[in-house]
Amino acid sequence: MTTSENQHSDASISVDIRREIALPAEAVWSVLADYRNDPLWRRGVSRMESSPRGPVTAGMTTAEEIRLAGRGYRNLGVVTEVDPGVRFAWRTTDGAQANGARSVEVHSDVSCVVRLELHVRVAGAQRLVSPLLGLMLRRNLTGDLKRLHLLVMSSAVGNRASAADEIGGGSSARI
Repeated sequence: MTTSENQHSDASISVDIRREIALPAEAVWSVLADYRNDPLWRRGVSRMESSPRGPVTAGMTTAEEIRLAGRGYRNLGVVTEVDPGVRFAWRTTDGAQANGARSVEVHSDVSCVVRLELHVRVAGAQRLVSPLLGLMLRRNLTGDLKRLHLLVMSSAVGNRASAADEIGGGSSARI
């Protein structure tokens, strides 16, 4: 189940999307908190680099290339805070004026709720289309969470298959 919230003001758009995923929080966090995975699940992201590479850390910088509404953007960012395994926050330093957070809340031993928060400041002519932009961003983030869910599920199945191969189960092992 996915839930979302959309808020508009004269100068900003806020989108808050949540989705329950029937996998342990640790498995979801390992994909969500590594920017190298972003092109695999975030719509329009063709390239995402972070320094240093690997799981998010406070102060980590990012360089993103994204296509939105038929237009290409390059955004630079920084991770502003990290609560490992739970939540991290970010903001852009160049490109779009945005900030947000990603989080994973343990729901049970085998499920969690993932939350994506996005706040975009709009300026100039973008203000005229901010209601449409808000709807598009909400739709994109909702789809992103669906793709993240599928990616984490396929990673979990792949890891179980690899583990079965390593212990001699081969391809006939039941997962």
